[in-house]
Amino acid sequence: MIDLFIDCVDKSKQHPNYLALSDERNFVARNYLNQWTDGFTDRDNKMVKEFQTTFNSTFWELYLFNVFKHWNIVIDFSHQMPDFTIIKPFNMNIEAVIANNAFSEKAEWQKDFSKPMELDEKEKIIHTATLRLSNALIKKYKKYKNEYSFLSHVLNKPFIIALAPFEQPYFWEQTHEAINQVLYGYKKTLYKEEGNERIILGHEYVDFITKDNGAEIELGFFSKNLMPEISAIIFSNVATVGKVRAMVKDIDKRDIYFTFAKFNKNGLQPYQGTLPKSKYCENLEDGLGILLNPYAKYPVNDDFIKLFPNYTSWDIYNNSPFGDAKDGDLYKRMVNIFEFYELDEKQKNGI
Repeated sequence: MIDLFIDCVDKSKQHPNYLALSDERNFVARNYLNQWTDGFTDRDNKMVKEFQTTFNSTFWELYLFNVFKHWNIVIDFSHQMPDFTIIKPFNMNIEAVIANNAFSEKAEWQKDFSKPMELDEKEKIIHTATLRLSNALIKKYKKYKNEYSFLSHVLNKPFIIALAPFEQPYFWEQTHEAINQVLYGYKKTLYKEEGNERIILGHEYVDFITKDNGAEIELGFFSKNLMPEISAIIFSNVATVGKVRAMVKDIDKRDIYFTFAKFNKNGLQPYQGTLPKSKYCENLEDGLGILLNPYAKYPVNDDFIKLFPNYTSWDIYNNSPFGDAKDGDLYKRMVNIFEFYELDEKQKNGI
């Protein structure tokens, strides 16, 4: 194993998420994260430094590695790139990337919990996410075209991009809405409810999104056959430190509460609420989805798709998405930790 928490850069250069985990009260989470490095090959000897300085990209890559390990997927680390060359039981390549905040915008850790969320905040989150996810995907697609596509171990095999959003505060609120706009140009389903059934009335689409400088980005990378070389996108908006909290909740002695929304396969409303750690359940892969390209030059193996708790694809004839998720699959989660301290005499007396 690799110890991610032996400081190798000055504190002034350390990422806020790393600094938060470095607090002694988070020793359980630190020990668990170090276990994620077991079996991982640090090919360029930069993982610890990048974990401490940029954090999210390394976190996402380690998370994916542990999901693959949990699924008994064998990775060949002898190649310098892409991130994961899978050789058993499938033959494919996966490149990990994250969406970061724009230079002029707030970073994901700059949350202000004292302010209530505005009614239109969800739309702002989805708009920002759509811009940043599309930007990250376009850059990685260009890298595929210019570099990865010429590698012998990449040729004639499915190529998947694993994309995670860390582009703004409260990014988890986007669920799959932004990525659906990016890949399929799909905004929402129009429907009415009758009893325990939804009657589909139609669909709302979005063809492009406008950047602050007025430039337009065309959406629907998969539904318009703009990226046939990319077989699928792996996506999760809940692969965060909150995932670590959920995995170690039984050994972390603090009071932890999970606010969540989960897919209800048998009803119209999600399972949602807030539960103490003793009543809350979450698995490592919960919330991890795969979004398929209907025009993929090299389609993804069906058995690989079945490993994911949710999947989405596009019906090219009916111009609409289709997919499925396991009952109870997570699509939104926030964690609150409560700690109580004994006051000394001066504090009790307000001194």
